[in-house]
Amino acid sequence: MLRRAAVLLDEPLNLLKAHDYPLLARCPTRFILGLGFSLWLSAIDGLWRDLRHALPLLLQLGMFVSPVAYITGALVPEKWRNLYEWNPMVAPIEAFRWAVLGGQAPSGEALLKSGLVVATLLISGTIFFVRIQRTIVDRI
Repeated sequence: MLRRAAVLLDEPLNLLKAHDYPLLARCPTRFILGLGFSLWLSAIDGLWRDLRHALPLLLQLGMFVSPVAYITGALVPEKWRNLYEWNPMVAPIEAFRWAVLGGQAPSGEALLKSGLVVATLLISGTIFFVRIQRTIVDRI
């Protein structure tokens, strides 16, 4: 179990030589995902002020569709697994679960899907935020 945790957490730090930035080096997917979502949500909140009332509901929904309290293999049928792996938090949560508890590691395909969704959210969120930033003051 400790060996898995070392492989998952310490080896990327040694490869990246990022000892000055341990949080960012250990959690790049979560950091970039949070940045992409925050860019989208801050721009949308400027357009529609009622979003801040719906945000707690959206966060709870995100907790239910991500494998935080359950194991993916136990509840998600095999025929839906391909679609389910497009959730950007499935692969990182499964990877941390594998490192700490053992079991089945996430597939490389799931990690790639997660990376693609995160990159898409970051790029599109940045573009949307820059476009809205110019006119948001007029709408407030």
